[in-house]
Amino acid sequence: MNLFARKSVLLVLGMHRSGTSALTRVLSLCGASLPRTLFDAVEGDNDLGYWESRPIIEYHEALFSRIGTTMLAGEPIDPAWFDSEDARVAERDLVRIVRAEWGGGWLAPSRCWIIKEPRICRLMPLWRRVLAGTGRQIAVLHAIREPAEVAASLARRDGFAREAAERAWLEHVVLAERATRDLPRAFVSYDMLMADWQTVVARAMKILPHGAIDEGRGAADIAAFLRPSLRHHTVVAECESESVLKIRNAAMDAARWGLEPDLEAFDEAAVVVLNSNDTQRNAQRSFRRA
Repeated sequence: MNLFARKSVLLVLGMHRSGTSALTRVLSLCGASLPRTLFDAVEGDNDLGYWESRPIIEYHEALFSRIGTTMLAGEPIDPAWFDSEDARVAERDLVRIVRAEWGGGWLAPSRCWIIKEPRICRLMPLWRRVLAGTGRQIAVLHAIREPAEVAASLARRDGFAREAAERAWLEHVVLAERATRDLPRAFVSYDMLMADWQTVVARAMKILPHGAIDEGRGAADIAAFLRPSLRHHTVVAECESESVLKIRNAAMDAARWGLEPDLEAFDEAAVVVLNSNDTQRNAQRSFRRA
């Protein structure tokens, strides 16, 4: 493995219930390094595991509580918070957690790291600084799933209303896309992962340094892992929101054809997302400033 492959990090971004866990496990079987402290699998939810760091999840939950938001609020965090003293403290804390979970910083002799936690979509300005603090080359894989399927999964698990689920889906996808335009990135879908994982891995390999992961390394284990019976909520339904429909189409086209998405569509949707709820934004102004 070359030096640059060992100094890389692959960030998996996607809305909750979008197949990010399965995607992360597949890529780890191709050689990407998982965190040391994995969040436990939950029967009936993610039976085979989430493949993400428990300390990062726990830190994010505490951070959201301090900010005044929740996992699926569907409203952006006040942009001013990212320049606050609280954000600077969070940055330092998360750099320490990442180094502990993946084995060190610039001089660490570990493989390509793979980091996945859906809450990162809403925290990307912070996480850009965290990842820069690792000294590693960053690439991003966006995981897209039909918003109607995500909504059905959240309704079953959390009793979440469809309108709220679609709003949260839109926020996660739009914010993640906008924060990664200058990085090597690719878009894939949950359908593609289940039907043709080799293409998904090939796209990840294309945006990473040569040798960071290897498609042939885990082929047998991947075939055994991707069980069609574990997929739930194959839903055919129209999106209730025009903005959600536009982003769904743009993101799915990018995943289908392996191209960049329609940025004009994303920019139009961002106006809706970023100006969606002044009340929520005002509620977040209790954070600590420098």
